[in-house]
Amino acid sequence: TMTVVGEIPDQTGITLFTGWNLVGYPSITPMAAMVALAGTNFDRIECFDLASPFIREMNGLELMMPGNGYWVRVPSDVIWTIDW
Repeated sequence: TMTVVGEIPDQTGITLFTGWNLVGYPSITPMAAMVALAGTNFDRIECFDLASPFIREMNGLELMMPGNGYWVRVPSDVIWTIDW
């Protein structure tokens, strides 16, 4: 058991660099990928899948989930700001 004390931030900023970025989803609220990544101009997002080859492209309506990691491709450097 781990007890964490503090306040939940209002938002988090993550720098995405041109090309592929492996990022965690930093919110406690599931959100559609196209909403969560709005403003980043992402052109592809991929996630883990139990079936081989173990990674697949997501569509923008699929939910990004707390605690999961994603491959996100952007055409240029950008700060991804996500509201908690």
